[in-house]
Amino acid sequence: MKLSIWIDPAGSGHDDITFSIPAVGVRTRCDTYYYRLGLQDLDLPINETSIAQAVASLLNYWSEHTSASQSGNTLYLPFAFWDEGIECLEVKRKDISLHMTYGMIPLGGWSVNPLKLGDFCNEVKDFTKFEHDTFEVTQQDFLAAVQSAISTLGNGLN
Repeated sequence: MKLSIWIDPAGSGHDDITFSIPAVGVRTRCDTYYYRLGLQDLDLPINETSIAQAVASLLNYWSEHTSASQSGNTLYLPFAFWDEGIECLEVKRKDISLHMTYGMIPLGGWSVNPLKLGDFCNEVKDFTKFEHDTFEVTQQDFLAAVQSAISTLGNGLN
């Protein structure tokens, strides 16, 4: 499984992240805007390095919650925060497999700090699937792809 994230170093906060998981049909341009607000909320500097670390922190959140999940659990892993909603992966765990679907939650991105998600991934109630198939991957392969993306971005915020 491949997960790639590219952040435009000259980005202004809008359409400056390319997020791609080809196997799930995800290739989207999204904003660093809400990551920047999250950094500001934590009184951290806003620059190319801190934005990359903020995205890496979100991926660390994915890794932690996916690792802790049990068979039968459903998680919602957010990545694109918009005024109109949050794009995410719905991840249903079955034994060592993860069944992943790409979609959106109709919750304004402004209502969530991507750097302080708490139990967000377990609290989603209204998920709308996009026109993509569900993809199955082992938990180990997914976590390896997430770790690879984290190492590309930096280790995240401490």
